[in-house]
Amino acid sequence: MSTLPPVTPQKHTEVWSNLGSFPQISKYYGQWLKRVLNEKDPRTYPIIKQFLIKNYDYLKLLDQLLDENSAVKGFPTIIKHSKNKSEFYDEFSVLKFGMVLKKNGYAFEFIPPDRAPKPDIKAKIWNRDVFFEVKHLRNRDEANDWLFDYFNEYPSKFFVSITLDDAVTSAQIQECIQTIKTVIEAKKDEDFPQLLNLGFAQVDIELSKQRSKTPIVVGSGVIEVPFERTKFKIETTFHEALKQIKSTPSTSPSFVVYDIDDWKIESEDIAQALYGQTIGDATPNTLELQRTLYNLRKETDLKVHDKKILKAFERGFYDVLRGNLLIPHFSYNLQNGLFFLPESEDINGIIAFRGDQQTLFPNPFVRDDKFISYHDLIKMLTI
Repeated sequence: MSTLPPVTPQKHTEVWSNLGSFPQISKYYGQWLKRVLNEKDPRTYPIIKQFLIKNYDYLKLLDQLLDENSAVKGFPTIIKHSKNKSEFYDEFSVLKFGMVLKKNGYAFEFIPPDRAPKPDIKAKIWNRDVFFEVKHLRNRDEANDWLFDYFNEYPSKFFVSITLDDAVTSAQIQECIQTIKTVIEAKKDEDFPQLLNLGFAQVDIELSKQRSKTPIVVGSGVIEVPFERTKFKIETTFHEALKQIKSTPSTSPSFVVYDIDDWKIESEDIAQALYGQTIGDATPNTLELQRTLYNLRKETDLKVHDKKILKAFERGFYDVLRGNLLIPHFSYNLQNGLFFLPESEDINGIIAFRGDQQTLFPNPFVRDDKFISYHDLIKMLTI
């Protein structure tokens, strides 16, 4: 964000001129953009940022999404909330998944938020109401914007340098902001510079001069993020999504959806987070020992994990169990997948999408009243 040019009168005119190339953005955001362009620092608004960096492919997609979804029930609420810079990317992801449902031929509506948590979308599939909670996994650039936006309004006499890894969560950004603020306000001048290690971020706070804002520089951390950090990011948003799903009818199928367009994550990492990590030692001797130990146990000694596996096997999820090494005949996964949590029984699975590509991760352990067969699940998304 700090590398973007300031919005001079010339830039203001340039943005306003380019807006004409995007009729839907002009229709739904034109008057609003005209107002916020005159604010102190409009660079903190995502749409304006895309104009400033001339990301016309992004703006073209947004224009298309607005056109495709404009007749959908609940669309005006999407527009209203997307004008809040902290909610824009989340609503953008909801619009993108709406187009996925439309391409697959499903009728759907956007669910307006209420005081009680609710999912984002209700669709008609399998002649049933099906609910989707869409989660946007924030990337480092968006975290940068958030930090810049906050400290641009925070006067101090310090300069802050932050190094972030790619698996940072919204909650961690808030933690980072609060930690920096606490240190600045609690320490004396002679206590600086301060070096802070937050695990997901390295922070260097140096004494500078009094300003009306706090200058920050945000750099990239480790390129290869450890799996546990990736899992933590998925797990954090996963629990947030389950709270939204709780409000749906008990018999309605439901899914958590991840927009991974702007986040470097592989399907294998998502699978391990959901089904459990595969064991490192999968030699023939190890597998033979596991089979022997499994066969020697009595039915009454079977772990809850094993009972769930047997039930899922009976339900027809053999391919899922085999593909994720959950069947004792093949190997044991570590029993630390999110699908093994009791509260996960409320959802039928996870959908991750990137552009026109979707990957479904069925939950073999969903409650009986929400159950959809594996055969029907894999046919749900076909584009």
